[in-house]
Parts: sequence; C-alpha cells; structure tokens
Amino acid sequence: QIKEKKENITLEDIIAVISKELNIKPSEIKSKKRSKNIVEARRIGIYLARTLTPNSMPSLASFFGMKDHTAVSHNMKKINELIETNETFRLKVDELKNRVLTKD
Repeated sequence: QIKEKKENITLEDIIAVISKELNIKPSEIKSKKRSKNIVEARRIGIYLARTLTPNSMPSLASFFGMKDHTAVSHNMKKINELIETNETFRLKVDELKNRVLTKD
C-alpha cells in the first residue's frame, strides 16, 4: 500500500513533522537556540524546505529566524556534507522527508 504523495508542502508541514519526530518544539526549531539537537532539527528543516518547497533562500531565512540567505546557504552546505559522510544522518533525513511527503 503506497501512500499518495502530498502536493503543496508548506514550511509548517515540514516543521510539524520534524518537531514531532525529533521531539522538539516548533518554536525551538525557529529560535536562535544553539543546542546540538535543535541545530540539527533546524538544519533538516532548512534542507527539506529547500528541496521540497519553492521558497527562496531569503524567505527561508526569515521563516527560520536567521539573519539572511547566507545563513541558509551555509546550513545547506553543512547538511549536504553530513548526508554524504554520515549514513545514519542521511537515513534520518530520508525518513523525515518521506514523513513530510506522505503526511496527510
């Protein structure tokens, strides 16, 4: 049984899935907190938002409470490195991506 993939994924959908799966409040993902688990959740959020939605880097920066689009760009670079070098992390991101895509 294949779940139908969802169209028009919103940033809120992505944040909701990540916060539920990683047990972090949505407000913390969008906060300036720097603890490891929150930074990781935020990075995944940015990555999924960038790959699954048509939002621009500046709009993602303001949504995630960052200074500007360069912060988003930096996070994309970091997460791509992690995905390439860390199998466990890549699987976690894929799992979250699938949750977002199949969320109803």
